[in-house]
Amino acid sequence: MKVSLLKKRLLDSKAHQWLLGWKPIHLCWWFIKHNRPIPKYLIGTSHTPILSATTVTNVASTSCTANSNITDGNSAVTRRGFCYVAGTSGDPTTANSVVYEDSADWGNGAYSLPITGLSVSTGYRVRAYAINVTGTGYATTVQLTTTAAISAKVMVDGAWKTVSSALVMVDGVWKTVSSIKTMVDGAWK
Repeated sequence: MKVSLLKKRLLDSKAHQWLLGWKPIHLCWWFIKHNRPIPKYLIGTSHTPILSATTVTNVASTSCTANSNITDGNSAVTRRGFCYVAGTSGDPTTANSVVYEDSADWGNGAYSLPITGLSVSTGYRVRAYAINVTGTGYATTVQLTTTAAISAKVMVDGAWKTVSSALVMVDGVWKTVSSIKTMVDGAWK
């Protein structure tokens, strides 16, 4: 808080005019030492965390990755995460489904978390949030729709089995894929 604003507030608060020559830190010390509540005009204002827009990547049939960035935590951010709800309207809150991480202080910066257990071919509203001592700050809400389930029939031990994902060798490493294409009439479908 600027000293001139502090002096104005002290002048407006006639009960504390005798403190005009003191620095803000000394003023707070005096109130604490004398077991008195520190006036709000000495503390300043704090606010909930400020977050950048929520984005969603890696959308699959039952999962996605949510991303955001805490641009101003204001004070120790003890929880950061994403809240989500099925549907196409409204803003989810922490009263809805959530994924989160806890820490003594996350500070400012980007973060990402996986959201799993979603329903196939369903619309969801996703919103980033962060919590500090003042309360919960939210980012903007984004809409996503999970993909349709992929299934194919493959021959396993002489019997046809339905699979929803497959393992393929990529650069010598087995990777799971959730979309399967087959060659039909000379074209991949």
